[in-house]
Amino acid sequence: MTGLGEQFIKSLQDGRAVWLDGERVDKIAGHPAFQGTLNTLKRLFDTLDDPKIQEHVGFRSPKTGAYVHYAYLLPSSAEDLKRRTRAFEIWGRMTHGVMSRLSEYARSLVTGWYAARKRYQAFDPRFAEKIEKYYEEARDHHRFVTTVLLDPQIDRSKGPSAQTDRDNVLRIVKKTRDGVILRGDKMIATAAPYAHDFLVYPFHRIHDG
Repeated sequence: MTGLGEQFIKSLQDGRAVWLDGERVDKIAGHPAFQGTLNTLKRLFDTLDDPKIQEHVGFRSPKTGAYVHYAYLLPSSAEDLKRRTRAFEIWGRMTHGVMSRLSEYARSLVTGWYAARKRYQAFDPRFAEKIEKYYEEARDHHRFVTTVLLDPQIDRSKGPSAQTDRDNVLRIVKKTRDGVILRGDKMIATAAPYAHDFLVYPFHRIHDG
């Protein structure tokens, strides 16, 4: 049976567009520039398969019974918070503290939104249904999640809606039955080449414009 780390590496061969020095990298798993990071991530994911450590890194999914990372644990006690902290600490020590945003940050955002899903009903009646579906999918399929939140630094004296070149500011340009069409940019997506999903949303409060 293929280990979780190897499954993670294989999952990245999904047609993603990764560019390095002006050239597209079709298979990051075979590119020397990415080997060190991928080998490290493989070791991290494999901790959920290791009987000696898996209980310190993850908990059993109520849906599948398999171990999933503690970032997806909905804490209900001080002990649960300690378990989450310990899991993050283990991965941090395994990387000597030099790899940030090992998906605990963005995964915890997803877990937080799921925990507060009913509060968002006033803004989107279907939010609870949608975030529950995504939370369970991310948890049980070990989705590696990151964020891309910051606007391009064009003119710092102006807000996003006041920029002269608005094509650089991420915004909705059209709504369709299938979703929304976006135009513009966001930046600093830590671990982007290795992530499955991106959380994209306004990092600062913005005006209607």
